[in-house]
Amino acid sequence: ASKLISIAEKRLKRNIDILYIDVAGSRNKTIQYIKARGFGGNIIAEHHADTKYIVVSAASIIAKYLRDRYINYLKSIYGDFGSGYPSDSKTIRWLSNWIKYHKELPPIVRKSWLTVRKLRTKTLLNYLRGD
Repeated sequence: ASKLISIAEKRLKRNIDILYIDVAGSRNKTIQYIKARGFGGNIIAEHHADTKYIVVSAASIIAKYLRDRYINYLKSIYGDFGSGYPSDSKTIRWLSNWIKYHKELPPIVRKSWLTVRKLRTKTLLNYLRGD
């Protein structure tokens, strides 16, 4: 978060006064995290902020567009892996096949996802059993 704020401030060539955040987890922890990294401006952190503030809605649309473009770029390199979300059955199948073939995780996955950790464990168990 602090790196993104710094990048935005440099691009804007001024300090950011208000930071809007669409909170996914704990509102208080999110605010504490950002303040601990030196942000001194006003923080508006709310669940579903994208439905309450037009600036957050716009940022959400832009982020989705940029993500989709990047996903398409990754697909041109790694093949069609579905949406890339950990609950997508096509993504899970692709990831499972990748691990079977390459014996390691692809560099594009988040190793912290529960789905990824489960697949790693399952693959290791299959390997130890000789499957």
